[in-house]
Amino acid sequence: LDAGLRSRYFEPQNGRFAFKTGLRRALVFGRHDLMQDAPISRLDLLICRNTLMYFTAEAQGRILARFQYALDDTGYLFLGRAEMLLMHGSIFEPVDLKQRVFRRVRRLPLRDRLLVLAQAGNNEATDQMTRQVRLHELASEGAPYAQVVIDAGGNLALANQPARKLLDIRAGDVGRPIKDLELSYRPVDLRGAIDQILRDRHSVAIPAIDHPAPDGVIRRFDVRLAPLLDDDGTVVGTSVVFIDITEESLLRAELERARQEIETAYEELQSTNEELETMNEELESTNAELQGTNDELENRNQYVDRLNLFLQAVLGNIRLGAAVLDGDLNVQVWNERAADLWGVRSDEVVGKPFLDLDIGLPTKDLRPMIRSVLRAKPTHEEVVVPAMTRRGRRIRCHVIATSLPGRGRAGGVVLVMEELKAQ
Repeated sequence: LDAGLRSRYFEPQNGRFAFKTGLRRALVFGRHDLMQDAPISRLDLLICRNTLMYFTAEAQGRILARFQYALDDTGYLFLGRAEMLLMHGSIFEPVDLKQRVFRRVRRLPLRDRLLVLAQAGNNEATDQMTRQVRLHELASEGAPYAQVVIDAGGNLALANQPARKLLDIRAGDVGRPIKDLELSYRPVDLRGAIDQILRDRHSVAIPAIDHPAPDGVIRRFDVRLAPLLDDDGTVVGTSVVFIDITEESLLRAELERARQEIETAYEELQSTNEELETMNEELESTNAELQGTNDELENRNQYVDRLNLFLQAVLGNIRLGAAVLDGDLNVQVWNERAADLWGVRSDEVVGKPFLDLDIGLPTKDLRPMIRSVLRAKPTHEEVVVPAMTRRGRRIRCHVIATSLPGRGRAGGVVLVMEELKAQ
């Protein structure tokens, strides 16, 4: 035990330690019926030594459920040396098995929580368990396919409404051995498939079984059998589902007819292909003409590249910060003075929207002027704005915007940025 806790809550007594007198005086003793009285909640420590051994297994289950409800999430349960929780591992886990110290399992599944509360005498939990069982029944009844469940003993345990209607199952058949029912061999032999599932624990599928529906029309079903496994892997039953595939079978037949029609159409396409080959020759001649046009565009692109190099050379030699924006206001040119002024290199900004740059220049304030110049209304405009250089020095920046000619509208904008000297 931690020395701080020992000195705070205990005092030496005859070579041992005992709770301090002030704590002992705070204790309250009372009589509590483990089977009848409501459990006390939020307990940190629950000691019940050499008591459970005098109760039946059923009574022990109810008492332990009350203990689980009574303990806090961080609480502990002490039992006697002769007492174990072999059958209640889902609600308690051992901390020190030798000393019989346990703690509650903090996050039980909903079903286990409801069972614990019901065993602890919680009427609301009992009602909710009843609703849960009814909910499972209704979920099965509302399924869009016929389903029956056979328990591990070979008895019919459940049949939903579609199954009762399709297979003529009466209310008295539930609980009877399946071997005594017509269901076991009609419309398909289920006994062999169920034996295989109990042996191999794998699903079994029986395809394309014809069976008359209640309206007398022959319909086709896929029968799928699956094992129902408990948490410990034990097979507790078999689920048998009859899936109506009549429409699917009709659709497959229709697809086969369509396939034959497609083969006929393919032959017609073969003749059409010959016509297309002739058209292809014409397209090849057109392609040659397009190639010539492409060569011309290549030459123009080379000319534009040379102009860009010239523009960069011009802007690179002036002592003012300069940037060239295209029609979408993306940076195309960024000279060295602009890089020195704002602290971002050309390769970091070229191709990016100028108005989104995170620099010391308030680009958002320049948006109206730049957009007006881009529309050539007017073609030239300038403004002085406060800014901050890359070195953190506040300046007044003179920004001049000039439009570049384009087809029908300005092709871009040239920005010149000059630091105004203090007067």
